[in-house]
Amino acid sequence: MTDDRRAFGERAADATVGAIGTWRFLIVQSALILAWIALNTWLALTGHWDAYPYILLNLMLSLQAAVTAPLILLAGNRQAAKDRQLAQQDYATNLKAEEEITAEALQIAAIAETEARLMAAHQRNAAEIADLRAGFATLKIEVLDHLLAHLPRLLDRPTADAETRNAHRSAPCEGSPPSSSSSC
Repeated sequence: MTDDRRAFGERAADATVGAIGTWRFLIVQSALILAWIALNTWLALTGHWDAYPYILLNLMLSLQAAVTAPLILLAGNRQAAKDRQLAQQDYATNLKAEEEITAEALQIAAIAETEARLMAAHQRNAAEIADLRAGFATLKIEVLDHLLAHLPRLLDRPTADAETRNAHRSAPCEGSPPSSSSSC
C-alpha cells in the first residue's frame, strides 16, 4: 500500500499513532498530568475543579486510552499487511535467486564435468604419445642396430649404380674407334 491510496482515517490514525509513540508525547503528557495534579492540589483550598482522587483526570486518561488503542491496532494491522506484502516480495525474489543459483551451479557442474573429460582425454593422449615415442625410439635403435650389423657387407658389395657406371665406361662408344680415350 502506498501512502497516496490511504483514506483520510487511515492517514489520521497513522499520524496519531506516530505522534503517540514518541518521547516528546510522553514528556508532554507527563508534564500536563503533573501540572493538573499540582494545580488541583494547590487550589484545593480555594475551589479546585477536580478534587482528589482526580476523577476528571482519570476520565480523560481513560478516554485517551480508549481512542488510541483502536488506532494503534489499526496502524498495526496496516503495518502487518505491508510486512506480509514485503515478505511475499522477498520470498519471490529469493525463489528467483535460488533458481538462478541452481542454474549457475548446473552450468558450473557441466563445465567441471567437461573439464574432467578433457583432462582424462589429455592424459590418455599423453600416455599414447609417450608410448609412441618409446616405440619409435626402440624402432630407431633396432634400425640402427640392423644397419650397423649389415654395414660392412653393404660397403663391400658394389651398388647397382656403381656397376652400371663402370660398365658404361668400359664399353666403346658407338661410332667411335675403340682406341679413343674420350668418354661418350
